[in-house]
Amino acid sequence: DSFDVHIVDNVRPSMEELNTEPARNEVHRLFMENVMERAPGYSELKDYVVSDILPTPSGVERILRLYSAHTQESVLTMDMGGATTDIFSCITGEYSRTVAANTGMSYSIANILSKSGIERLMQHLPREFDEDSVRDYIYNKTIFPAYVPENKSEELVEQAAAICGAETSWKEHLDSCYKTMRVGFL
Repeated sequence: DSFDVHIVDNVRPSMEELNTEPARNEVHRLFMENVMERAPGYSELKDYVVSDILPTPSGVERILRLYSAHTQESVLTMDMGGATTDIFSCITGEYSRTVAANTGMSYSIANILSKSGIERLMQHLPREFDEDSVRDYIYNKTIFPAYVPENKSEELVEQAAAICGAETSWKEHLDSCYKTMRVGFL
């Protein structure tokens, strides 16, 4: 009585077969019912559109799949948000998506510093920047995530953090989706 249970086909019917679509579709349906329906302005927006409203990850996935199918090329897309970084790839027809939790440019910018280290971040900044000022800016950004950089120095710190966040997210995506033992060509 305390839980809703939703049953879908087995995600791993055998060791060689992966069947994620039924689970993905159910998660999507539940997300739309339980999260999107509560989003401010969502119900009003639904009155103005003729198609279903897609959450950003679903829209990006659709674009990636269409583009990859059209060009017959491998494609990579990265969406760095405030709290997470989503990486979508379609390599030789195999589609993958990962979410690098706590690797974003506002709520999670301090985690980028923690994962990358101050030394790595400083490599992307001019020599006149000092570590304490960079740390102060990043921690203040975490406390005030809606803050927008007001000068070139602040923009450079955010760009350096974005580079480090992208590197970390990409490594996690490769580790999760394209282990050399499993795929063999990377």
